[in-house]
Amino acid sequence: MLDDLITAFSGPSALFMYLIAALLAYAIAIAVERSYLFWIFWKPPETGPEDLKKWFKEQAWGELRGHFGNHPAHLICTTLEQSIQQGDSIASSEQCWSIMETISPHIEEKVTKRLSMLGAIGNIATMLGLLGTVYGLIFALGGLDQASSIERTARLSEGIAAAMSTTAWGLLVGIPALALHTLLASKSKSILAQVEIVAAQAALHLPQDSKKS
Repeated sequence: MLDDLITAFSGPSALFMYLIAALLAYAIAIAVERSYLFWIFWKPPETGPEDLKKWFKEQAWGELRGHFGNHPAHLICTTLEQSIQQGDSIASSEQCWSIMETISPHIEEKVTKRLSMLGAIGNIATMLGLLGTVYGLIFALGGLDQASSIERTARLSEGIAAAMSTTAWGLLVGIPALALHTLLASKSKSILAQVEIVAAQAALHLPQDSKKS
């Protein structure tokens, strides 16, 4: 099978093979970048909710920033801190939620960035493989009536092999891309859930009438 795939890169469906290979490279780049962010750079903090409760009550922004590090939840704390330092009074949990809602679209975009492209790559690679199959069959069947019996057999065999190789290549790229999309999308939901927990802790425990004196 490997020999057939390599041969297909110089066959009639070579264009589709290279397009699928380009999609594979892009999918790998997305998967590596998102995986690094999700499991290493944005590693979730280990401190329990009691510490969060204490820090929000005391408005200990330095401890909160150090606690969350690069995790997207730090944007919640930064937004609240800036609002208080600018003199905005937080008199209720509703006002606290309102302030945090201004940053929530940015956090969601930051966490889910390029994930939809990974899912699209899985579908597009599969479709390109099928299109390459159709093209390979058209090439194999074209002009067979003018070829000799030996030429007809050789041309038909080459065209069908190239067509099937394109389908296999598309599936070999598409299936892992869709699987990675599912895995990373699930992880992104987990990260967003962690951000929501932090937002809830802030709304519950940040002192009312919080305002920079």
